Amino acid sequence: MPAKHIHCPWEAPNTVLEDAGVHLVDNYPRPIVDHRQARQRYLDAAGVHLKGGKR
Repeated sequence: MPAKHIHCPWEAPNTVLEDAGVHLVDNYPRPIVDHRQARQRYLDAAGVHLKGGKR
């Protein structure tokens, strides 16, 4: 696996995964949490609550 994708192989192109012998779900798990999405949800909620606003 090239260094660029070593910590996030699920973002690698299929050809890179095939060359490395990685088969997502079969021999390498997909992430449980999408950290970008979770971070954005937190920032949205924190922005509302830290300003004292209501949703």
